Amino acid sequence: MIALVSFASLARADGPAKDVVPKGKGWFCTEWYTPDHAADSLGMCQRTAKDCEALRSEKKKNAPSQVVTECTKQPNAAVFTFHNKMKDNWQFAATPQSKQCELFRGFIARDADNDQISDCAAVGDL
Repeated sequence: MIALVSFASLARADGPAKDVVPKGKGWFCTEWYTPDHAADSLGMCQRTAKDCEALRSEKKKNAPSQVVTECTKQPNAAVFTFHNKMKDNWQFAATPQSKQCELFRGFIARDADNDQISDCAAVGDL
């Protein structure tokens, strides 16, 4: 028997939980893509340039065939938050673009360990 779970049943009624998102001014973001699919980039944002550079270095090491962009500062990131039931903690994800946020949110929603997944929303200074 296959159980179907609606993403809507896992969602929060509002945007990201602001107490989960790190405080800061703006975001530093990097994106990665395969050379023949630049339009299908993925990316993540961090509050500090140092954290973004660490993420960028890890991505370059673990996926050498992908193009990884420099970290660039932007005023807002597309952010969602979620609760991980197994770890019993709240987590966030911040991406440079809304379409990337929606894609990553859908991936997180497929994992039964995650619930209370917020909508993606633009988050700037906190």
